[in-house]
Amino acid sequence: MADQIAPQPETLTLEKFYEIAWIDFIHWAIGFDELREEFEKATGHFDMPPPKNAIEMMIDEACEVKEKYLKAFVVWVTENCWGIDEAPKDLFEKFKGRMEALERK
Repeated sequence: MADQIAPQPETLTLEKFYEIAWIDFIHWAIGFDELREEFEKATGHFDMPPPKNAIEMMIDEACEVKEKYLKAFVVWVTENCWGIDEAPKDLFEKFKGRMEALERK
């Protein structure tokens, strides 16, 4: 056992650190009521109340209501609060591309 080498942790690059910080910011922002209200006023996207029954839930899922709201929020909060130039480019562009594909549906 003494001759085994312990696994080394992954090196935390500055780019990876920025990605983690951006994701943590998004998690914080979605829980901040005033920020969500500002987003809703600015964009017209409104968070839907929870479905009352299975039919409403199936409709929401088919229309991707929650997913569209969350993706629009992430783009808005990144552009308006975090700073588009400070966002991790590859991660944000990949995310934004998925949102645009959703909007075309």
